[in-house]
Amino acid sequence: MLAQSWDLLVQRRDFFWGLLLEHVEICLVAVLIATVFGGIAGILISEYRKAAKPTLVVVNFLYTIPSISMLGFLIPFSGVGDATAIIALTIYALLPMVRSAYTGMTNVDPAIMEAARCCVP
Repeated sequence: MLAQSWDLLVQRRDFFWGLLLEHVEICLVAVLIATVFGGIAGILISEYRKAAKPTLVVVNFLYTIPSISMLGFLIPFSGVGDATAIIALTIYALLPMVRSAYTGMTNVDPAIMEAARCCVP
């Protein structure tokens, strides 16, 4: 069984290599989108503290949805394909991005913030 699988992999390596590259591309696009939007959201909720709790609740809720359910929910809107996968992966990547940006911004030492403000003309 293992030998047959290996033979198939070797014989169709171009096909599998293409699938691997497509998978990596989809993941990179999703992570880049989540980094931009998650970073912006994390910075904004660190500035506007009243929005932090509701934003984190929504992002935590989205993270708890099982992936197959998320895909099933998104298919009527974006169809079957790369766009649906990118949207789902972006949603799952938002929680660590938003939480990390928020935590990082709120835990900066106030003395460092004051020093940074002094240097800006």
